[in-house]
Amino acid sequence: MNLILILIGILIVARVGGELFQRLKQPAILGELLAGACLGLFITYVPNLPEQLSGLKHNDIFLTLGDLGILFLMFLAGMQIKPRQFVNASRSGMAVAIGGVIVPLALGYGFGRMVLPDSDYVFSQSLFLGIALSITAIPVSVRVLMDLNLLNTPVGRVLVNAAAADDVIGLVLLAVLTATLGHDGSGGGTDIVLTFLKVAGFLVFTILAGRFAMPWLAEKLRHMKSTEAEFTIALVFALLISTAAEFAGLHYAIGAFIAGLFVNQISSNRQVFRNLENTTSAIALGFLAPFFFVSLGLSIDFSAIGASPLLIVGVVLIAIIGKLLGRDMLLVALDRVE
Repeated sequence: MNLILILIGILIVARVGGELFQRLKQPAILGELLAGACLGLFITYVPNLPEQLSGLKHNDIFLTLGDLGILFLMFLAGMQIKPRQFVNASRSGMAVAIGGVIVPLALGYGFGRMVLPDSDYVFSQSLFLGIALSITAIPVSVRVLMDLNLLNTPVGRVLVNAAAADDVIGLVLLAVLTATLGHDGSGGGTDIVLTFLKVAGFLVFTILAGRFAMPWLAEKLRHMKSTEAEFTIALVFALLISTAAEFAGLHYAIGAFIAGLFVNQISSNRQVFRNLENTTSAIALGFLAPFFFVSLGLSIDFSAIGASPLLIVGVVLIAIIGKLLGRDMLLVALDRVE
């Protein structure tokens, strides 16, 4: 079976699923995730499928389309939020991030100590479980906010801030986890300091690029005859900042989002910017992003559910309860925003 036909089928099914959920007043992302889960069930339990279909979750082309979907989605999200408004929400976002990390981390760690067998690594295993439950997937949060038309609102800006802060906190927690896995615990403090230095260097780099490089590019673009020059330069800038984010240990999605915050500076007028935003939206939401969310549903290991159903149910419940309890800090933070 031709891979292109498979990708066309995935895109159609994802779009239909998203449309159905939107008609039910739910985020379209749910339909795309469900489409991926159904596809995963089909691939798992139907024998003698073509190799390109049975090995789809490991296909480099499919995975690359999903990665590009994250990049364009986060780039678009950044374009839809004004930098000053995003910065103003940072204090409330940090409060939400701390609440959304501490509670799931503590519950996940406690649950791990209760259910995992006693061993020399039970502390590290329980800590890993807590970290996994505390980190927020920023592309998923952004897509839900987009589907609900809440991205460029006080609530949306606080939540995106919190998700970005979660990524940094997660890096620090993983550095701590790495230190606990060492036999003598050496290098842990150095890893944490290095993590902070990389993140600080990335922030300085992006601020300088956004404040000085982008206006300079905008001036040069006014003299270019190509009508697509703005999109090309904006895309190059997004890729550059995304690469810098990965070098700092962050997810490249955060780099793409920050690039979107600054990209309006390269447009010579608002009409050009709207055209740029519409083009990015069509590529992200109309083509690439569904592949990423289908891949998330496709990656579900249904055999694990059958092997340890009570453990899976417990982890899911703790994840939900932890985030809901951490939400109390969101309510306090929103009082400052409003």
